[in-house]
Amino acid sequence: MYFVFVDSIVIVWDYFNNIPKIIRIFLTISEDFLKTDLFKYYPKIKKKSSPEIDKVVDFIKDFLKGEIKKIDIGILYLEKLSLFQKRVLLKVYEIPIGYVTTYKIIARSIKRPRSYRMVGRALATNPFPLIIPCHRVIKSDFTIGGYEGGIEMKKKLLLNEGIKIKNNKVINPKLWKF
Repeated sequence: MYFVFVDSIVIVWDYFNNIPKIIRIFLTISEDFLKTDLFKYYPKIKKKSSPEIDKVVDFIKDFLKGEIKKIDIGILYLEKLSLFQKRVLLKVYEIPIGYVTTYKIIARSIKRPRSYRMVGRALATNPFPLIIPCHRVIKSDFTIGGYEGGIEMKKKLLLNEGIKIKNNKVINPKLWKF
């Protein structure tokens, strides 16, 4: 198993059938995380990249600078996700740049209308933030909700996509309804 550290983000990856796949992306990581916590989660991890992972690094750098685009999710290792989380994350991947949706809308779209809290939990544990754009999911009252990278990072990402925010609330959102 390997990792790449870029702009306070760690990408954990490995080869599966000789193909590099991302296992986890950690946002806003400190140097201390690299020295201690990362090795608690992954004791035998080594620093290494590959051309495919370098493309993801470039994607993340561009994304954080406001150059928003999509990347193919074929680079993600989805096999360890529960069926529910996979369904939720694949739905969230569909949300276009500049749009937001709500936990309830996602729950309805996967035919589990009362499971919006489970949708929230699935997104809180999204192992692939930025690639699976969970920052585009907000509460039904249009407040922005939480984010692994922190509320300030979520606001920055939404603002970079042209989404207007005032007092932690999305103003006149372009709502994606699948």
